[in-house]
Amino acid sequence: PLMTHVAGFSENSMTFIMVLAGLSMTVGNLMGGKFSDQYGAARVVKYTQVIMASGLFAIFFAASVSWLAVILMCICTAGLFAVSAPQQLLLLRNSRGGEMMGAACVQVAFNLGNAIGAYAGGLPIDAGLGYRYPALVGVFIVLIGFVAVSLYSKRESVAFADKL
Repeated sequence: PLMTHVAGFSENSMTFIMVLAGLSMTVGNLMGGKFSDQYGAARVVKYTQVIMASGLFAIFFAASVSWLAVILMCICTAGLFAVSAPQQLLLLRNSRGGEMMGAACVQVAFNLGNAIGAYAGGLPIDAGLGYRYPALVGVFIVLIGFVAVSLYSKRESVAFADKL
């Protein structure tokens, strides 16, 4: 609804827009894995979440500018999948001896995130605030993730320093 009701795209153009979203997800997934190898998984997750929060915040204000809405959608969908591989890596790294359970938890976490995000994003729409407001809910959720990964990184840094 954001793209049709706020950005002003016709329903016929949504197929192409969804293809762009899918391509952005693919690019984000590839970049997330590559950057995790180069810079570390936790760092990639943190910076990607900052980019996603910024993109969602910008969507709230700029969704009525159609070309900008598409660019911001591509940034956010790429970011959504750029955190996928590093998050999986972090979960598996912290489930040594229980890798199968860790792998199952990855799927549980993503499914739970989808459910919570859909529910929370629907609340402002149900309250009559309009289609822009779920983006602000997304900013809040992404920032919670940023704080969680930042705390994890700090804990891991302390644990590493203690081993020295």
